[in-house]
Amino acid sequence: MRKILVEEFTGHLCTYCPDGSREIERLDSILSGQLISMSIHAGSFALVPANGAGFDANGDFIMDFTTDFRVLPAGETYYTTFGVASNPAATVSRLNNANNTGLAQWEIDINAIKNDVPKVSIGLSTLYDDSTRTVKAIVNSKWLATETGNHNLQLYLVEDNVVDWQLDNSVYVQFYNHRHVFRSTLNGTWGTPIPSSNLGDTNTQEFAIILPAN
Repeated sequence: MRKILVEEFTGHLCTYCPDGSREIERLDSILSGQLISMSIHAGSFALVPANGAGFDANGDFIMDFTTDFRVLPAGETYYTTFGVASNPAATVSRLNNANNTGLAQWEIDINAIKNDVPKVSIGLSTLYDDSTRTVKAIVNSKWLATETGNHNLQLYLVEDNVVDWQLDNSVYVQFYNHRHVFRSTLNGTWGTPIPSSNLGDTNTQEFAIILPAN
């Protein structure tokens, strides 16, 4: 079964981005594990404003947007490369420009490729050393067809269920559940080359990253 990557561009100050996130969750429930989704906080809606912690006219606390979800420079590079001009926006398996697809188009783009025959099988195993906060990933790939051209393997670190503030249709939501948050790359902004791509070829690649203390 082919896996489909949906990279959603979002931000905690984007009032309509939660609609996009809810649409991805709906699609994920339909596709039963075929969808791999990642939320990339980038662009102006992802900035931490100077007055990130806000109070109303009575001095009552109403919001706190001081958390910086951005991954720099990778997130901004993707944002620019895939042509995001408004949110919510997403690219489906990087086959489209993110600014050319509204919410309704996402399902159309997914359905167009969901029955494609996979060309490579990828297995992933991970190890975590709590004493050093090191995540190690071992990726085994096997080509199911011969492919020409250059192919890169891209490995991301994604954190799910991050509870923090979000602007949701003009409402400040304190305990919003941020899903599939892009936290880091393990092998650069555009990944690393896969050594060979002929039918039956197998490749093993290892990567590691040290998690920040927070």
